[in-house]
Amino acid sequence: MKKGQTQMVFIFILAAIVIGLIVILGYKGITSLTDGSEKIMIENFVNDLKDDINGLERLKGSVKTKSYTIPTSVRKVCFVRSCSLKQSNCPSGMVPSSLDNFPEDSLLLLGADDTVQRSERFGKVLIEGELGDETSFCIINKGKIKVKLIGLGDGVTISEI
Repeated sequence: MKKGQTQMVFIFILAAIVIGLIVILGYKGITSLTDGSEKIMIENFVNDLKDDINGLERLKGSVKTKSYTIPTSVRKVCFVRSCSLKQSNCPSGMVPSSLDNFPEDSLLLLGADDTVQRSERFGKVLIEGELGDETSFCIINKGKIKVKLIGLGDGVTISEI
């Protein structure tokens, strides 16, 4: 081998290392952007729903149907009847067993294996058709969910459409 050929091998190895680093760093950058955009979509959904609930809770008889976009990493959107542990108005068994750690939250976003990704407490929230034993319902997320909100004057009733 000649001296010039030996130097070319090192240049090719160095070029391969640089290209490999660019690919790895680019992949990490793209995945972090994707994760960040999903978190932003979740926060936008929670904020939009909170605004809609706050806007209707004092307007008795007002009805609003709304469609919300949610990332598919959220597999289920669960609504739970409002209660307060401090006021002891949470009947035993009111919240599904997988959601026991969040008894005062009205909204739970569940990911894989029904792990809670995000929870939020709103004002007074009831489940439509509530007969005393119906305390929660979950909507399977397909990218969008559609709900009906009814103002009660002192809270909101939520149902799936």
